[in-house]
Amino acid sequence: MTGSGLVFIGATPDGLFHALDLETGATLWQHALPFPGVATPMSFQAADGRQFIVIAAGGSILLQSPIGDALVAFALPPR
Repeated sequence: MTGSGLVFIGATPDGLFHALDLETGATLWQHALPFPGVATPMSFQAADGRQFIVIAAGGSILLQSPIGDALVAFALPPR
């Protein structure tokens, strides 16, 4: 979750990475991952203040999803 109230979820059966509004639960954005996300998203802030969200997308044998190996990063818009 970000300080501005965005919640990121990537471990979903639809293979999408979702950004939700914390207060309303509304989907604000979603993006297809190369393989389903099975990890908790990570957030970091660059030296210039820009915030990034990163997720490991590798699929899961247990979920019978495609298997691969990707680390996908997204930059949040500057404030």
